[in-house]
Amino acid sequence: MEPDGTNTVRIANTTVGAESTGIFDISREVGFMPGSIMMVNNQGSPSSMSVLINPEATLLAGPSDFSGDGIINFNDYAMISMAWFSDDSPSPNWNPACDLDYNGMIDISDLRRFVCYWLDEIP
Repeated sequence: MEPDGTNTVRIANTTVGAESTGIFDISREVGFMPGSIMMVNNQGSPSSMSVLINPEATLLAGPSDFSGDGIINFNDYAMISMAWFSDDSPSPNWNPACDLDYNGMIDISDLRRFVCYWLDEIP
């Protein structure tokens, strides 16, 4: 990245995962399981960042393909709708696969992520 901000790539607009140590978990924003890819603010300098990649970094399974049939379609919509407004407390319709933002609840945020992949095929 140049000092004037050229040659930059915005990964996501997020404030989640920030710690007082300057460590940001950006795994989910780039398609990996949480804890796979971290950005570290070097010695408190906002102009110097390092990217740490866990050697065991795991890609997320096909986003939103809850049924595993290789395409995001009504089968998957049925699954997220059955889990709608459930949370990770003892809830009979809880489905952790449908918690696409990992906040412990199936809500509009998960549905927004789901529709981004509508009718995508998973290789």
